[in-house]
Order: sequence, then C-alpha cells, then structure tokens
Amino acid sequence: MWGAAIAVALLSAGCASGPRPAVLDRADVALNAVARGDLELTQPALVAEARFHQQRAERAFALGDSDEAELHANLAVQKLRTADNVDAAGRSRALASARASALANPPAAAAAAPSEADAQPPVSDDKTPPAVITTPDRAGPAPPARAAGYTQSAADDLIHEAEDARSLVILLGGATDPRMAEGDDLLDVARRARASGHLERAASRAREATMVYRVIRLTRPATSSPAASGVTPPPREVPDRVSRQVAKLEARRDRFEATGERRFCEAAHAASGTLLAKARAAVNAGDADRAAAFADEAAPSVDACDRELRDAPRRLGAVIRDG
Repeated sequence: MWGAAIAVALLSAGCASGPRPAVLDRADVALNAVARGDLELTQPALVAEARFHQQRAERAFALGDSDEAELHANLAVQKLRTADNVDAAGRSRALASARASALANPPAAAAAAPSEADAQPPVSDDKTPPAVITTPDRAGPAPPARAAGYTQSAADDLIHEAEDARSLVILLGGATDPRMAEGDDLLDVARRARASGHLERAASRAREATMVYRVIRLTRPATSSPAASGVTPPPREVPDRVSRQVAKLEARRDRFEATGERRFCEAAHAASGTLLAKARAAVNAGDADRAAAFADEAAPSVDACDRELRDAPRRLGAVIRDG
C-alpha cells in the first residue's frame, strides 16, 4: 500500500517555505507518490479529481489568487486521502473474502489466500529514504474490472452528468462565466472520444468537465441585480423551510459524489441530480410550490442511495459467510 509513502511525503512537504502555500507543495508531492504506486489503477476516478484540483490550484496561484489555490490544493489532498482509505478498505474486504473462501474450500484455496503480511505496507531498512518507499508491483495481470476499462454505458452516464452540471450552471445564471469555455471544451472532447470508441478518454474528460462546472457553481460571485445574473431572486414569500429542504438534499447528494459512494446507486443518484437542479432553479425563480414539489420528488432517490449504502456492508457480510 502506498499510504505510508504518502504520509511521509506530505509531512516532508509541509516544511517547505517560500511564497507558495505549503498545502500546494503537499498536494504536488502526494500526487508524485501516487505516480510511483498503484493507487491510480485501483482508484482512477478519485485520483483524476485530485489531479484536476491540483491543476486548478497551480493555475490560481500563477494568477495571484492564493485563497483559491489553497482551496483547490486542500481538495486535492482530501481526494487522495479518500482514495487511499477506499483502497485500504477494498483490500481488507478482499483479504476477508479470500480467508472465508479458504475456510470453506481447504486446502487448495488456503494456499492462494493472502497472508496478513501481504496486506501490510512494505517496511524499509535504514538505507531507504522514507519518501521513496512504494508498494512493489503485484504479480499477475490487473483485476478484470480495471482491465476491461469503461463500458459504453458508464461513459454515457458520465457525459450526461457533465451535461446536467452544465445545465445547472446556466439555470443559476452562470452562462456568461468565462470559465464555461473550459468546461465546454472538455465536454466536447468527451463526446468526440465516445463517438470514436475511446471510452476511457471520454469518461476522464467528462469527469473533468463536471468538476469545472461544479467549481463555477460553487465559486460564482453573487450578483446584485437580476439583469446581471439572468435569475430572478427569490421573493420574501418563499418559505425558508423550502430553501432548507433543497439545500439539505443537495448536501446529502454532494456527499455521495465527494466520497465516490455514488457508484453504489448510479440510477438514483442521476435522478436526484436532475430533480434537485429543477428545485434549485425554482427557488431562484421564486416559485416555492414548484421548488417544494421537485424537492419532494427528489427525496426518495436520495433516500434510496442512503439505503444502498447502509445495506452494502450487510450484503458483503452475507457474501463472505456464504463463501
């Protein structure tokens, strides 16, 4: 596991001095450590998001915006830590499953079951610098799920998600934001890559486009006049409870996205995104009734994701018990 190398690298980079924010150096060193390990193979989506935020951090720093640079650098480090945690949990589940199979099917399966030592990170000697300790290459081919790459359906879903994120930015009055061009270019590349059969590239560019649109939505400055934003501000009669209901559902859905847990409930996650975009647009337009209706319609999809995440450990336990 590359977690030990990342931890040491982050600590060593934290001592850097100079005009650059320290967290920017930590993100850079962490991504370099990823390149020497296998985390990019096991958690490509989270690593891609980390690289996206690190690139945005470097760009913001080059433009003199230290606050935005620190924001994106911190997000990059958080994505890498999440990827490491998810990867470690996956390895633990694989070890438990192999042991359960060995118990149910001795002695041949027992010989193939990984030992406790195999699941531990490598131990260095005194001659090896801590910052370059990485996981040795595993023998044998990559896992079948990774070797197969993205399917047409997965690439389509990611492109649709990017299109939904773009529509939401436009609904919120961000169509004239100069950063939209970057997202539109990435989305166009994703569509062309899908059409030519390059599904891995299509999925990667679609994810990057989604992140661009999401950053625009979260960082777009508030406008003081309706004409400047293209969105009518909500009137006073819109109840606070409706706005809070929509905001809470959006926060729950964003958590699934940030942690990568959306993969357990793709259909419900996509449905809730479309409905919450309409609910948010209705709130901004001052239509409390439509906002409440869309929020009520989106709530079951968000709840469905919660149920899937709660049931996942029980299903995994049943699989392990059944061998």
